[in-house]
Amino acid sequence: MLSRMLITITLVVAALAVPVSAASAAPPGARATTTTETQAAVAVEPTMYPPADKVLWSTIGVRGQRCETGTLCVDVWDPTRNMFKVFIMRTCNTRAVHDFHQYDKLTEFINHQTPGTVTRFLGRPGNVLVKSTAPSYTMPIIWDKVWYIDVC
Repeated sequence: MLSRMLITITLVVAALAVPVSAASAAPPGARATTTTETQAAVAVEPTMYPPADKVLWSTIGVRGQRCETGTLCVDVWDPTRNMFKVFIMRTCNTRAVHDFHQYDKLTEFINHQTPGTVTRFLGRPGNVLVKSTAPSYTMPIIWDKVWYIDVC
């Protein structure tokens, strides 16, 4: 009786130790997806703090929006909606950007603030990566190293 109980416990523990993806029918030699890999592949919406004054979604980014006088408009690909998320900023502030990634998309900005107003796109240590003096027309930006946007 004791040996039967030990066998049962061993089988239960072994069954619990097998990842769910490994338990599914996979071709021989296929690599099982782990929970960590699955979580890493989950799409995350890009955000900024403090938040932008206005946010829109567009299939063509800032080119499809009217960037009003006195604003800075930037776009970034939003994988949660499969569209560009367009951030419109009117107030002077330094904003931290989160989950701004390229996803092989052309991302752009328009500095349509008061003429002469400078916007800086900063790296992690605060170094200036891109500097734009208003007014500027649509310009490409690569988000890979940008951590902050200093508006004004």
